[in-house]
Amino acid sequence: MVVSFIFSSYLMGAVMTLWVTNVQELGHTTAMAALAGAMIGPFKTVGRFFEMLVSSNMYPLVTYALSLGLMLAGFAVLLSVGFTLP
Repeated sequence: MVVSFIFSSYLMGAVMTLWVTNVQELGHTTAMAALAGAMIGPFKTVGRFFEMLVSSNMYPLVTYALSLGLMLAGFAVLLSVGFTLP
């Protein structure tokens, strides 16, 4: 578990270090990249609160499958529609 936390923190640190540059390369402005990066923390909090409400009586693997499905759906929407402020 410790190794998992170490690698997870390392990867998240790398992603956040290169976040603005990578988002700019996708064609967005620096301000939009900073705004998107700033929204990661609050949305993590909202996600954890939602998980606490919904999954209190669920089997852990069902919670995992639901989480994975929602992440993949969000990724598919972003790939197909793209991201704009409106």
